Amino acid sequence: MNEMLFDKAKIAFVEGKFEEAAKAFGELLSEDPENRLALHSRGTAKFNLKDFEGAVADFDAYLALNDRSEKVYTSRGAAGPGQERGRPERFQQSH
Repeated sequence: MNEMLFDKAKIAFVEGKFEEAAKAFGELLSEDPENRLALHSRGTAKFNLKDFEGAVADFDAYLALNDRSEKVYTSRGAAGPGQERGRPERFQQSH
């Protein structure tokens, strides 16, 4: 994994720069499409940008890798249709 790019993405996320974070995590995924940490993190950034469909797509891609992460199921549920969308502060704390 490109550690410099990962650090850039993580710092952007922590600073609330979710668009920048999503882009950087996307670059990581261009290098390694099965990077679970980047998939979940980009999905979380998209959730915070209220891009719920994009968030669900990333969480689904993570789950398609046969990883049964409770955290990702929770993230996916929060972003899915019929859920309590628009409350990223609740979701962000769990990331």
